[in-house]
Amino acid sequence: MTKEVVESKLSMSEERYCGCGAKIEPIPIEWRPGRPHWPARCRACEQRHQAQRQRRQIRLRRRARQQILRRRLVATIPQLFRRAHIRHLGEVVRNKLLVLVPARGGYLYGAPGRGKTYSLCAIARLMITEGYNVRRVVWERLSLEIRDTFKNNHTSELDLIGPLIDCDVLIIEDVGTTTSTGGTESDFNLRVLLTILDGRLEACRPTWFSSNKSVEQLADTFDERIASRLCEHCTIILLDGPDRRKMFKRSD
Repeated sequence: MTKEVVESKLSMSEERYCGCGAKIEPIPIEWRPGRPHWPARCRACEQRHQAQRQRRQIRLRRRARQQILRRRLVATIPQLFRRAHIRHLGEVVRNKLLVLVPARGGYLYGAPGRGKTYSLCAIARLMITEGYNVRRVVWERLSLEIRDTFKNNHTSELDLIGPLIDCDVLIIEDVGTTTSTGGTESDFNLRVLLTILDGRLEACRPTWFSSNKSVEQLADTFDERIASRLCEHCTIILLDGPDRRKMFKRSD
């Protein structure tokens, strides 16, 4: 009897046991007759091990998604409004905003302290948690950053405007604040806003705005083209009521 035949008989006749005490059943292999594969565990333990492995992978994927979501929230929403949530809004405002999400944008206007930024940050949180790519900018800061590209040969205007056109949801805060002596925006700011609006209108991407001015006042600040595009692209929502900042100050 050859050595291979002896080893084959030994491998088939031997018995192995799992750590739980159950007998391990060998798995036959067609191209290797008489020399089966011996699992490390019995079938019951192997099934439990696979279930634990799947649960661990699910936890890791969930944790990775939560980390990505947290980074997006931190990058988009300022720390002051990090806890803004759609359920904290008044019922009337909440219902108006939820009707628009996610297909249509909104133009929120009103006096200072009426909750425009808080409402838009709540919308941003809702859209980010649903997987949308959301960008939020303040109009005056955006204007300064674009003007700063004139001194920088490595960055162009389109490098800043392009991501604002391509993102799923865009939020522009405090539109119409960078007025000159005559109370109107410069031709440069008009051209920038028209470029952003036209690009997003053509791609059917929702855009949200906040301002202290009504659409009619914004038409005087920019021109009628901006007002016309806003009426087509957004639902106009007036936020009124008391100044919340003063209310919080009195409560302190």
